[in-house]
Amino acid sequence: MHRNKKILFDGDQAELFSKNYSIKCSCCDQCSYISPLECNAASNLPSEVLTNVLSSIKGLKTVDLEGSKFYKVDNLPLKYIYFECKKCHSKYLSFFGLGEYQPARFIFKLLLIISIE
Repeated sequence: MHRNKKILFDGDQAELFSKNYSIKCSCCDQCSYISPLECNAASNLPSEVLTNVLSSIKGLKTVDLEGSKFYKVDNLPLKYIYFECKKCHSKYLSFFGLGEYQPARFIFKLLLIISIE
């Protein structure tokens, strides 16, 4: 489990969504490339996954809005991506803070990577 917060991008919205970002596999050091366009809302994950993972994310806040739960870290929506290393086929679930944190200024922040089976 990788827990260090790392800013992958900080800047203009168009530039954020036009790039791919690399994440190294912890097993073989091969880079996998992800896009913010692949991100999904963490609230869409199964509840058993959320229960096991959310306590590992520092600064997490839950927002209840008309019966729906949303998650935020550092005032950014919590997002996730599943990805697989193309070299060794290890599978990962990664969590990000993604969104506009100042007018016209966007951030893509890696929060947590978990190896899954």
